[in-house]
Amino acid sequence: MARLSMPDLPDGPLRELVTELHRLHARAGWPSSRLLARHVGVSHTTVHALFTRTVAPPKVTLLLDVVERLALAARRIDVESTLDRFDALWTAAAADMSSV
Repeated sequence: MARLSMPDLPDGPLRELVTELHRLHARAGWPSSRLLARHVGVSHTTVHALFTRTVAPPKVTLLLDVVERLALAARRIDVESTLDRFDALWTAAAADMSSV
């Protein structure tokens, strides 16, 4: 269980999305990228890159699969409302990137 480094992102919707992902990761007890990858069905490098190298909105399915796993691992978090919140964060980040 280790904290993953945050990518250097400018202020904006993408930074907000990644920051919230890191907060949820902490709330879930910092599960390893390998553990998350096993539950989500992707490589650990894919999960690690989601946390540390995101420079554009990630694939929404990957993001929401990881968020769901983290929300399940965290205490007292409603999974569905968390997924809805991250879906909205992703939509804002994607819209912001398409306007550039």
